[in-house]
Amino acid sequence: MLELLLNVGMLAQVDAGGEESGGDLVTTQIAPFESSLLLPPPVTTNASSTDVPFQFALWIGAATLLLIIGVMLYFGIRYRRRSPDQKPRQSAANDVVLQFAWTVIPFVLFMDLFYVGFRGFMDVSHVPSNAMEISVGVADSKWSFTYPDGHIDEALHVPVNKPVKLTMESDESIHSLSIPAFRLKRDVLPDKSTTAWFEATQPGEYLAMCARYCGAAHSGHWAWVVVHEQDEFEAWQEQAGGLFNRLSIEEVGEVMYTRYICNTCHSLDGTKKVGPSFKGIFGRETTLTGGLKITADEKYIRDSVLDPQAAVVEGYPPAMPAYKGQIKDRELQAIIEYLKTLQQHPALLICRFP
Repeated sequence: MLELLLNVGMLAQVDAGGEESGGDLVTTQIAPFESSLLLPPPVTTNASSTDVPFQFALWIGAATLLLIIGVMLYFGIRYRRRSPDQKPRQSAANDVVLQFAWTVIPFVLFMDLFYVGFRGFMDVSHVPSNAMEISVGVADSKWSFTYPDGHIDEALHVPVNKPVKLTMESDESIHSLSIPAFRLKRDVLPDKSTTAWFEATQPGEYLAMCARYCGAAHSGHWAWVVVHEQDEFEAWQEQAGGLFNRLSIEEVGEVMYTRYICNTCHSLDGTKKVGPSFKGIFGRETTLTGGLKITADEKYIRDSVLDPQAAVVEGYPPAMPAYKGQIKDRELQAIIEYLKTLQQHPALLICRFP
C-alpha cells in the first residue's frame, strides 16, 4: 500500500494534450497528499520520498493512539467494579491468535515503512550525473552560494527541472541547511564537505534556513531560493556573472564589499565596529597586536583577507574568518582597488547590486 502511494507520487504524468496545448505531453510531478498536513506543498521530484512515509507514520500513529485510548475507555467502563463485594473474574488463558496479531501486524507495517524510507534515503543519496554543482558556504550570519562560473551570491538561484548538487562547508560552527519546500535538510560542518541534491519542479521563491542552533546570529541564517525557468536562469547567469564586464574594477570591489559582508564589521565613515574602519585605510600606518607597526599596502590587505589571524590590528578582537579558498583573486583585487578610492572620497561610489 505504501509502495503504491510512493510510485503514484513519483511516476505520475499528466497529459495536457488538446487543442489549446497542441497535443504536447507535459510531465508534472504529482505528489501524494498535495495538502500535506504539517508540511508545505512539495516542489521537488523526490519530495514523495519524505511525504509518503511521514504521512503514513503520522496517520498510523494517530489511529493507534485513538484505538488504544478507545479500548482503554471501553474496558474501564465495561469491566469496572460495580459493587464492593464483586470478585474479579478469572483472566483468560493465553490467546495465541491475539498475540500473533499484535506482533505480526505492527511488524509488517514497520518493515513496509522501513523499506520505503530506506529506498527514499538511497534515492536522495545518489546524485544524478548531470547535476549542476553549487558550493555552499556560511560565515557569520550569511549563507553564500558559489556557482560554476565563480559568481557568488547570497541567494540560491537554480533552473527548474534540472538536478542541482550542493557541496557544503561551514566556518567554525555546525549549521544545518533546511529548505522545507524541497524536503531538504543536511548538516553543514566545519572542515568537512557534505552534499545534498534536489530537482525543483515549480518556479518560485522559497525559504532556506539554518535548522540547527549555531549561536547568537542563528536567527539571521536564512536565504532565498529562487527557481527560474531555464531561459530566465540563463539570463540571470549572464547578468550576475558579468560584473567585470559591466562595471569598473572599483565598482566591482564595492559590490564585493557588500557581498562578502565586509560591511558587517568594517565601516566606511571612520566608525569603529568589530573591525577597523576602511575609511582611509590604504597606505595608512597601522599598529598590530604586539606593537609592530606596518603600512596597509596591497600585500597587507590581501594577507589580512586570506589569513586575518596572522596580523590583528591592536585594540580589535581576532574575530574575522579566513576567506582563503572562498574569494577569487580578481574579486580580492577589486576590493583592494575599491579601498584605494576611499582615501579622499569615503563615499565615492553608490552601492550597486547585480
